[in-house]
Amino acid sequence: MNLTGTGAGLTVDAGTSVNLNALGFGGVGNLTNAGTLTGSGVTLGGALINSGTASLSGGAVNGGLTNTGNFNVIGTVTLGGSTATLAGGAINLGSGATLVKDGGMLYWSGGTFGGSGTLAYVNGGTFA
Repeated sequence: MNLTGTGAGLTVDAGTSVNLNALGFGGVGNLTNAGTLTGSGVTLGGALINSGTASLSGGAVNGGLTNTGNFNVIGTVTLGGSTATLAGGAINLGSGATLVKDGGMLYWSGGTFGGSGTLAYVNGGTFA
């Protein structure tokens, strides 16, 4: 499945489960999730707008993240884009997991960080 456009993309409704590996996911469109997403080693070219549950094991979200749901990190997941926002919900960093903000700003306006993993910043990434 190839997402195209910078504003277009895919919406996963509440009550729906999607395995990103099974879809052969690609493209630069945004992925809006109100359901349940799983993926291992997946790179999203656009943004992830998550109000459901997203569990990523390795990989990257190149277009930024807006999270008001549950974002579970297993392994190393890299967040690109100019901004990533935790506006509610939770970012859960599993044991041995690393969430890397590559450039840009990680804004925290609500919600929680949990788990025993690591939050890291590279290439000028910062926290506000």
